[in-house]
Amino acid sequence: MANILLLATAWGPKHGGINAFNMDFAQGLVTYLHGTGRVFCVVLDASHADLADAAARGATLLSMERSPEVVTSVSPSVVHTQSSSTNTASHCLVCTIAI
Repeated sequence: MANILLLATAWGPKHGGINAFNMDFAQGLVTYLHGTGRVFCVVLDASHADLADAAARGATLLSMERSPEVVTSVSPSVVHTQSSSTNTASHCLVCTIAI
């Protein structure tokens, strides 16, 4: 079973196009995997509405601000980031998960 971990600064379109793309990408991956894997998205901070929206789309949204310990419990098969603002955070996160 594949665990795909996406990294973004926020969930949805409110902070820009890359985050909106990431939300749509997560939903597309959920559809593509069709139950053979899980899609996680780590953001800096997520509201309760963001968490509910992600769950409704079939993705698991993880907030580094609200529960950083949960983020390191994911064992991803693939880690994907596309924003220069998440590159440092993604490097630190990948190192943390690998340890």
